[in-house]
Amino acid sequence: MGFFVIFLNVVHWLFPVPYKLRFIKSMQRDNVQICPSCGAKAPVQAAFCPSCSHNLKRNAQKRRVDPLEGMILDQKYHLIKKIGEGGMAKVYKAEHVFLRELRAIKMIKRPDHRRETQYGRFLREARLARKVSAISPHVIRIDDFGYDQKQGVYYYSMELLKGESLREILRKPPYYLTPERTAQLAAQICSAMSIGHEEGMVHRDLKPDNIFLTSYNGQPDFVKILDFGLAKPLDPDEPDFTEVGKVVGTPEYMSPEQCRGPTPDERVRGISHVDGRADLYSLGIVMYQCLAGRAPFTLNGEPTPQNFLKLMSRQISEKPVPLLSIRKNIPPGLAEVVKKALKKNPERRFQSMRDMQTAVMNAMPDIHYPFLPEAEKSDKRSSALSLNRTLRKQTPPAVARFQLQLDPELDY
Repeated sequence: MGFFVIFLNVVHWLFPVPYKLRFIKSMQRDNVQICPSCGAKAPVQAAFCPSCSHNLKRNAQKRRVDPLEGMILDQKYHLIKKIGEGGMAKVYKAEHVFLRELRAIKMIKRPDHRRETQYGRFLREARLARKVSAISPHVIRIDDFGYDQKQGVYYYSMELLKGESLREILRKPPYYLTPERTAQLAAQICSAMSIGHEEGMVHRDLKPDNIFLTSYNGQPDFVKILDFGLAKPLDPDEPDFTEVGKVVGTPEYMSPEQCRGPTPDERVRGISHVDGRADLYSLGIVMYQCLAGRAPFTLNGEPTPQNFLKLMSRQISEKPVPLLSIRKNIPPGLAEVVKKALKKNPERRFQSMRDMQTAVMNAMPDIHYPFLPEAEKSDKRSSALSLNRTLRKQTPPAVARFQLQLDPELDY
C-alpha cells in the first residue's frame, strides 16, 4: 500500500495537472473565483458576481435530479428533463404520450391553492400568449392547458423551441451585436408587441431572457417572445392580479413609471399607471444592451431589496450614457431611436410599437428584414393606429409619495 502511494506521488510530480486546473487552484489559494458568465473576479466566498450578479453558488452545486423528471403528467405528458426555472414556475422538456411529439411544459413550482393570485396570473399568462400567438408568429405558441390532480398543479403546454435566448448570446464575446442584427431583432419584437398592444395587453417584462432566437425556413434569428407571466390586460373588465402600489418586473429593464409606481390619485381610483409605452422603454434598454454590450443601468452589489431600490431610482432620474460615446460605429439614426425610446416621460417616447418599428427601419433602410410581412416593410409612414385602441392616454405621472414594495413572487 505504501509503495502505491509513493508511486501516485511520483506520477503527480512527473505529470502536472493541466493549466486550467492549476489556474483555478491558484485562484482559490488567492481567495478569488472566476464568474462563468462575465469572466470577472469575485471573492471565493461570494454568492453573487459583483459585476453581473450571476449566481455563483448555483454553478458550484451539482445538478440534482428533479423529482418530477420521468413522471407522466395528467396521463399524457412524459416529463423528460427540467430545462428552466423561475420564481413562480418550472419548465420541462416533455413528450406527448399519444402523439409522440415534443413539447415544453410549464407548471407552477410551489402549488398552493390558497394563493388564487398565483393561479390567476398563470391562467392569464396562457390565455394572453395563446391569443397573441394566433396572430403573430413571434410569440410562443400555447396548445394546451390542464390540471394534474395527482400532483395538484396547473400546467400548460407550448412549442419546444430550438435555439438560445438573447441573454445567452449577449453573454458570449464580444458581448454585443452588430447594428444590423440589432435592427432586425428590434423590428420583429415591435411587430409582435404591436399586435399584443392592439389586443389590449402590456408585457411588462421585456428583457433578453424573454427574447428567444430560433430559425425559420433555414434562416436564423427568428424572434419568439416568451413569458407573459407579468402581462397586464388593458381591458378594465379583465381581472388584474397585481396589487395597486406593488412594483413588478425586472428593475434593470423596467420603465420609470413602473419603478415609480402609481400616483396617489391613481392608487385611490385603482387605475393602472402603466401602458404599452412601458414596453417601448424596456425594448429601448434591450437595444441599448445589444449595441453597447451592457444595459444603461445595472445592479451594484448583491440582489438585495435596498440595491434594487437604488437601481429603480436610477431608472427614474438618471440619463443613460450616450451610445455613440461607447461605440463610434453605431449609425446615428439607430442611436436616436434608442435615445427616444429611453425618454423618462412616456409622452416623449414613440407612442406605439408601430411608430418605433418604422423608425428602426428608416434608420437602417439598406438591410434585409426577412421575417416581416410585406405590408410592414413597405409602410414607411408613421403609424396611424388610434391610441384609444393601443395605449391609455395619460399625463406624466407625478412622484409617488409612498414606499415601494418588491413582489415576493418574483425571482430577481
